[in-house]
This record gives sequence, C-alpha cells and structure tokens, in this order.
Amino acid sequence: MSEARRPWRTKWGPWFGSALLLCFIVHALWAKFRLNHVALNLNWDEFNYLSKIYQFQRGELGWALQTFHVHLFAWLPSVEGNEAQQLIAARDGLMLTRLLTCGFVFAIGRALLGTLAGLFAVAASVSFSLLMRHGETFRADPMLACCFTLAAAALILRPGHRGAGMMAGAALGLGALLSIKIALFAPTLALLWLAHFYLGEQPRRRTVEQLVAAAATATLVFGSLLLWHSTGLDDSGADTNRRFLGRAAGLMDAEQLFPHGKTLLSTLRWDLAFWVLCALGVMLCFADAVYLEGRARLRALQLLSFALPLSTIVFYRNSYAYYYVTIIPAAALTTAVVLARLEARAARRPLLLISGLLLLLWPLHHNVLRFSEFNGGDRITLQKRVIDGVHEIFPEPVPYIDRCGMIASFPKVGPLMSSLMLERVRDAGQPIFEQLITRHQPKMVLVNIASLSLHRPYKQTGPKSHRLLQADFATLQKNYIHHWGPVWVAGKFMRQLGGKDRNFQVAIAGPYTVEAETDVWIDGRLRKPGEVLNLEPGSHRARADEAVDLRLRYGEHLTRPDIKGKGQIFEGLGFIESDPKTDTKDKAGAAAR
Repeated sequence: MSEARRPWRTKWGPWFGSALLLCFIVHALWAKFRLNHVALNLNWDEFNYLSKIYQFQRGELGWALQTFHVHLFAWLPSVEGNEAQQLIAARDGLMLTRLLTCGFVFAIGRALLGTLAGLFAVAASVSFSLLMRHGETFRADPMLACCFTLAAAALILRPGHRGAGMMAGAALGLGALLSIKIALFAPTLALLWLAHFYLGEQPRRRTVEQLVAAAATATLVFGSLLLWHSTGLDDSGADTNRRFLGRAAGLMDAEQLFPHGKTLLSTLRWDLAFWVLCALGVMLCFADAVYLEGRARLRALQLLSFALPLSTIVFYRNSYAYYYVTIIPAAALTTAVVLARLEARAARRPLLLISGLLLLLWPLHHNVLRFSEFNGGDRITLQKRVIDGVHEIFPEPVPYIDRCGMIASFPKVGPLMSSLMLERVRDAGQPIFEQLITRHQPKMVLVNIASLSLHRPYKQTGPKSHRLLQADFATLQKNYIHHWGPVWVAGKFMRQLGGKDRNFQVAIAGPYTVEAETDVWIDGRLRKPGEVLNLEPGSHRARADEAVDLRLRYGEHLTRPDIKGKGQIFEGLGFIESDPKTDTKDKAGAAAR
C-alpha cells in the first residue's frame, strides 16, 4: 500500500508525534521567554553591546567591525525605562530571531530527514542548557545562528539555484557585519557546496553559478553596508579596526586545546542525552557517507557538515558558554538522525514509533523543567535598582569608569574589562588610568567587577588574571571615595587633618562638598561643613584648627538613593550546575567565566 493510502491505524504515529513535538517546542520557548524577563541575569556583555548603540548615537563610536547592530537595534534607547529594561526589550526582539532559526533548522531537517525528525532537531536545540541560558542574550551569537541557518537552508532547499545563492550570500554578508565569527562556518559551507558539486543531481555548472552568486552577493552586501556604516563613525576608529583584525587572528590559535574545557564538561553532564544522540547521528551519517551512494551519500555529507562547527571548541579561545548559541542549532540536526532511522523501521508500527519518541524526548523535557526550576528566582531586579540609583545620583549623564558600560546612556571611560583586555593591559605594563582621568574627567566608578573593589587591598580584588595593574588600582583609590552601594565618586579623604597644611592633588575638576565636623581651611579660605567649592585640577592644601577627618565629595550634595539590594550584580556566564537535593543554599550556582 502506498504511503499516501496507508490506513489511519498505521499513519497516525507521525502525526501524533509531530503534534507532541510542537507542544514541547512551544512550551520550551514560552518558558524561556518568561525567564528572560526576570530570572536570567543580564550579563555584562549585553550591557557592553547596548553601550555601542548609545556611543553611535552620540557620534563617539569609532569601531566599524562587529558593531552593525547599532542600526538593527537603534530603537532600544527609546524604550521606556532604564538600561536593564532596554536589554529585556532587546531579548524580546531576539526571540523573533530565535523563532526564525528554529524555522530554518526545521526546513533543513524536513528536507533531509522528514517532518518528524525536523521537529525533533528543533526540540533538541531549544532544550539545550546553554541555549536555555543564552539563546536570546543581547549579543551577535543569536543573529549569527539565524544568518547561518538561513544560508544553509537556501543552499539545501534550492541546490544550484542562483536566487538561493544570492539569498545565502546576503545572509552571510550580514553575518560578517555582525561578527567575523561567521568565518567559523566556512568548512560547513565548503562541504555543502562540494557535496552538491560532486553528488548533486543538478548540472555542475549550476552549482558553480550558485557559488559565484553567493560569493558576489556576500561581498556586495558586506562591502556596501560596511561603507555606509562607516560614514557615521568617529574617524579615530580606523586604527582600532586594524588592531581588532590582528587580535581576531589570535583567537583562532589558542595556546591550549579546549581553552574552555570546563564549559564543555559542564554541558556534557547537563546535556548528556543531546551529546549521545549527536554522536550516534554523526556515526550513522559517516557510515552512510562511506558505504552508500548517490542521494543517500549526499544527504549524509550534508548532515555531517552541520557537526563540523563543534570542532571549533577545541581551539577557539572565545568558546565561552554563549558561543554554543551559534553552533548548536545546526548541530542539533545530527541528533534527529536516530529518530529518522526509528521512523523508517517503525513505518507500520506507530506505537513503537511514539514509544521511541517519548524515550528520546523525556531527557530534553527534563532539561527544560530543571532549568526552569533552578532559575526560578529574581536575578534582574538588583541590576535595575543599581541602574536606577546611578540615575538618581546623576540625573544628567557624566563620564564614568566601570567594567562594561552598564550605564549605557553615560559615556564610559577606559577599556572593556574582559579577561582578554585586562591580560593585554598587564602584559603591556603601562598604567592607563591616570591619563584617562586627566583627559576624560570621569566623575564616578561603578564597582561591577572585583577588579574595581576600591574598598579592598589590591591583592583581594579577584584572581590575579583579572586584576588591573597595581598602579592603576592605586590611582583609582586615590581619586575616588565611596558614595552609595557600588558607586564611588570623585573625592578626597584626609584622616586626622590637623593644624599643619596638608597638600593633596585633585585630578577631576568641579564642585566639591565639604564633609567635616568642624570648619576647615582649604587653599587659605575657611570652609564650613556642607559648603560647596569649585576645585581645579592640580595641587591644593588643607588644614584644620583641630584634628578632624575631612572628605571632599564631588558634586553639590549628591543624593544617596533610598534603594536597597543584596547580591551579585553579574553572575557567571555558565549555566546551572547545582542539584536541588544537595544544594539548597544557592540554586543559581553558575560556572564563572
């Protein structure tokens, strides 16, 4: 009996299985959508990504590469609320990107393995732990996954078609504007084209024409949009772009294999079912590529190509937890090979098919439940309170120092304090903050990384690999005093000021409020407690008629917000590893970056 005329008793299995998988996918995506709004801590990389938009709109952005998102998300600064609420809106926008990626993965899986297997590939990707954590975080990675899966879908669904090649090229050109990380997919694309060239049913001339159309379109899209984007940038960024390209090459040559092996081991424990299915799928496809011929070999090579990006984990220095967002959606296609084989062998036994599907789906469902349970707390409100507090202290933007540009609407001073950047500063051995303070006059330090813990001794400011230069740390301690929560403001503290003049240096010009228990003499003039005086950069002197502690705090009686909160501003980039049976104190224990 033909497939189209099979009686209901034999064909209900695929229909029921497809409905079951659709329900699971919707449930997983809805659970993730809810977690994005409250439970999943906004990462410092997301704030840095947002700050680029503000820099561009202020005319301060000088970095053309990997900043094209400033056009795609130019609407974010108009979102009502502070920077944290704008990032939540960005996550909502990227949920659309996630849905598109799921659609492209399904289209590829349906073309190669069938409808049921295509849906299973989507289910495997949406339940993967690191995609549950970072799938919509405001970075280039979710958009790169969408661009790549779009390009791959165009090539597989319309082999040899020039229009499909142009669509693939446009997606890859846009991806290259968002991040040069798109180059990591080159081996996959090369294998797809070679497989079509040697094994495809269409004439080889058409495959070559499609390749030329894709390459030409990618070059045109990338070049024209980059040129347009560059016209709105600060001219001072040209050298930065060249330095960035030089550094990017180094990221592909890690000093050791598996530079982030801990993240891989963590996901191997958490997503064991995914990795087992992926390994089985790769082995089955490899066997098909060796022993079969024609269309079956072509399909096996196409599926194997989607597993190739997983090999970058071995050498790519930035294969942090969020990097898996880029490579897992396509790799999930290999997990569906097992279900496709089961479906082929259970064509007339729907109960066997559904039983096997439930067996494969259960660990994925368990992942979603565990992740939702372990992330049931509120890890964003504290961040909102910190940002609200800063805006209350400084209603108008002021230059400031922090880790990542967390107050994106304010101009940040100093480098992004990533582990790689701090390592380069330490290797150079040249202090940078004294010159930066003199030039940019930052009024505030926001302590959102251990390296900026000005209340601690230098050796207690986090791991040695993440510290500032000691001279830079001393410069910050010398020029800032604690004000509120994680906020330090420009100021001076002199303990037990007495009858002799004591010289002090001011680096940041502006109004300062006198805080002392008695009158004090500053630069030869008697100043009362609470009085505001203007200080210029340079040397000043102070004395008192009796021993007294003196604070000179920047600003005219800066407010101290009545906002309270306790906890870490930023949590680790990893995912949840705690076990509720053994870890009741901290269900949010995450693998630190």
